[in-house]
Amino acid sequence: MPTHYLSLEQIKTIDSTPNLKEFTGKIREFIRYVKYELGLSPATSLHYESDLFVFVGFLAEHHQETRIPDVTPSLIREFVEFCVESKHHEKTSIARRVVALRQFYAFLFNEKLIPADPLAHVKTPKTGKPLPRPLSEDEVRRFLAAMDISGKIGIRDKAMFELMYASGLRISELVDTNLDSIDFRENQVRVIGKGSKERVIPISRAAADAVQKYMKIRSRTGVSSDEPALFLSQMKKRITYFQVENRMKTYLKAAGLPMELTPHKLRHSFATHLLDHGADIRFIQEFLGHESLSTTQRYTAVSKKKAAEIYRQAHPRDRMPR
Repeated sequence: MPTHYLSLEQIKTIDSTPNLKEFTGKIREFIRYVKYELGLSPATSLHYESDLFVFVGFLAEHHQETRIPDVTPSLIREFVEFCVESKHHEKTSIARRVVALRQFYAFLFNEKLIPADPLAHVKTPKTGKPLPRPLSEDEVRRFLAAMDISGKIGIRDKAMFELMYASGLRISELVDTNLDSIDFRENQVRVIGKGSKERVIPISRAAADAVQKYMKIRSRTGVSSDEPALFLSQMKKRITYFQVENRMKTYLKAAGLPMELTPHKLRHSFATHLLDHGADIRFIQEFLGHESLSTTQRYTAVSKKKAAEIYRQAHPRDRMPR
């Protein structure tokens, strides 16, 4: 029996109460089923087991006479309130416990161990989405300054990450960027995003300068003229997601920044910093290419001149003195 979520008194009550001991026996049957019949991972099986024993501990403390068929949606709601008020208050943990109970009772019903499934229509509590943690403008400057541009790799990396931050690109969009995606005359990058939707995004002066510098050395590396990719690995092939992530970790460490930051955080930072500097959120949505935008709000329907003006006024790396 997992005991790390149970008090000594709860364990004693469970051991001495027949109906609660029946709960623990059926939980073990369920765990064997998910582990060996369904092939769930040991970690998932352990989560199910721990979450179900938290529920049995709740019964031991508040409803010792409850039998397996006695559980009702109202009792589940009371359990959720108990978790919120106790030390087990994390929303994601509470939602996971309700899911575990629903799966447990579905198993009992399917095995004809109970006449009806009392949790069939119980909804999982909403957990809410955590707010993304963007880098501050100072952190972005430190991150970009950590790149040694005295060598080819550093020049390429500076161009990659300047472009990501300049235009809010997803890592997949950065990797898929081709030579003909960049328009230096208008300082724009053409992106094919989710759902094969095309959008055109302004790029900062700093990014344009960094990409132009990289393209000069790229042309001298002996890469095949048939290779369309803008950013190349040392093998002269299109760079991969894994390689971009590894390069970012290198510079996070050099800049003394949290190692859990990801390339996607540059996208969040792009949006946050534009908003901080007064850019209209509708333009930011256009730049990001969010799927929720209606077709009439596509960037191609927006005045490119107006969008570029808003971008120049708001993007930190476009307002920097040369």
